[in-house]
Amino acid sequence: MNYKTNVMRQKVCILGFVVLMSFTAFGQQFISENKQWNVKTSGMPLSINTEIYKFRGDTLVDGLVYNLLYYSGDSTSTWRYQGMLREDQNKVYFIRPNSPERLLYDFNLEIGDNSFTTNFICDEIPITVTGIDTIHINGQDRKRWHISVGSSSMDFWIEGIGSLSGPIHSHYEYCIVCPVWELLCYYENESPVYIMPYQATCFIRSVGLNEHTGKSVLVIKPNPVKQGSSFTVETTSTPMKISVYNSVGILVENIEPGKDNRIQLDTDHLKPGFYFITIVDEANRKTTQKLLIE
Repeated sequence: MNYKTNVMRQKVCILGFVVLMSFTAFGQQFISENKQWNVKTSGMPLSINTEIYKFRGDTLVDGLVYNLLYYSGDSTSTWRYQGMLREDQNKVYFIRPNSPERLLYDFNLEIGDNSFTTNFICDEIPITVTGIDTIHINGQDRKRWHISVGSSSMDFWIEGIGSLSGPIHSHYEYCIVCPVWELLCYYENESPVYIMPYQATCFIRSVGLNEHTGKSVLVIKPNPVKQGSSFTVETTSTPMKISVYNSVGILVENIEPGKDNRIQLDTDHLKPGFYFITIVDEANRKTTQKLLIE
């Protein structure tokens, strides 16, 4: 093999490596029209709906390209404009209607970093990265950021997906109490990639107390609870089993509660973060609520 051929092969290999690295780097981009977020909203009294978020088209503002975000509350029959987003060097910027541009996500943040982000309601939210790990979702490893606002709330950002509260909903509780937004399902190319643990459907609509009469009501208090303290689980039926799952649906423990519908549980052995508390009653019905341990 002559020198020129060897040099040419090296150049081809380097070019291939650069292309592969570029694909890897941009394979987890947040903004894409092939993505869809189904977000569950839980209001009062016991009203549950699903909001569907998608990018639909783009626009040019001051020489920058923004993708337009819309949502539908009626299974894609009607779309409502929510704002425009752009992505640059692993940062996502958001312009709400009649508002200036603010930072929505910074996927460059490291453990201990502080920053200010926004959502669809709050202007500026002071956040701190308390942890970073990797989770396996749908056959793929994705980076996950643990994001806190002081000791008041905890959220998770997942690479390419965003907040587990929804694409523009991270730390909504910083400036509003109700309703509650939770990421129900996330799609790429119309295929589900992420589904909230223990959900059988990606579209839920239930309005009013009468629609829930066949299901146990589960109340957890206090919620959030401080790590090392105890919390109480109360139900309207007799629980036969209580299960505690972590934020990615891995079983942490099963508890046999006896016949009492008010049970006190400890958190000494649980790390701070989100958990799902599931009860199974005497009629084999399951009810799940989210618990935050600070």
